[in-house]
Amino acid sequence: MTALDMRMHIYDQLDQGQWESVVTELEAILADDASETLHAGRNTIKKAVIHGQPVIIKHFKNDGMRKKLAYKLRSSKAKRSYEHSQKLIDAGLLAPTPLLWREDWKGAWLHQSFFVSAYHEVAFTAWDLKKDNLPNNEQWVIHLGQQIGKMHNAGLHHQDLTPGNILFVSEGDSFLMYFIDCNRMSFGAIGKDQGMRALVRMGLEGQHIDPYARAYAEERDLDVEWCQNRYRQLLKRHQFKWRLKNKTRPWRRKLGL
Repeated sequence: MTALDMRMHIYDQLDQGQWESVVTELEAILADDASETLHAGRNTIKKAVIHGQPVIIKHFKNDGMRKKLAYKLRSSKAKRSYEHSQKLIDAGLLAPTPLLWREDWKGAWLHQSFFVSAYHEVAFTAWDLKKDNLPNNEQWVIHLGQQIGKMHNAGLHHQDLTPGNILFVSEGDSFLMYFIDCNRMSFGAIGKDQGMRALVRMGLEGQHIDPYARAYAEERDLDVEWCQNRYRQLLKRHQFKWRLKNKTRPWRRKLGL
């Protein structure tokens, strides 16, 4: 039997010795009834409490030769989640503090990986920005446009920028906005059209379009009217794509797509 090669990294500000034992016990923590399952599918996401601190644990399986070959050429989802979260934080944006990553290798192949980050109680997500009864709705729409603009100015392209991956967390009488699920990112200069294609993935429409696109344009020093018009053009395509995706979802699941 091939011996397991466990690779890891622990956040510098944590007690290394204390958290090294946590790294080796992640499977047991995930199996414990005290951990709360938030998602169970190709990957597993659980909430747990470690050393009195609430955390999120993501377990990424790496089944199948196609995946194993892919991870010969790139880092694991766990390692990328950690590193990309730190890049967002370094750029002055918010992401849950990355605490550790772990990779399990069997011979030359990645078997599975784990990512642990700080947990934050979510007040609402970007999905809720479409609701008229959300207090100070336009304020958060504008803030979202500004923060995505700030991300793009820093050369960070979050490739899974969806409403469910934008979390608003209570902070006194206000909220802080966090980006999550950032294992898929690319880096480098982001053109204005590429930026607008990312912006439209929030699906904001109607009265929210102009303040949202304006905030993004002003953050990036782009022409406001062009951004607003381009957003409207791209929104029609985005809405058609999602109608088609939702309509074909049952068939795609049966086919494993």
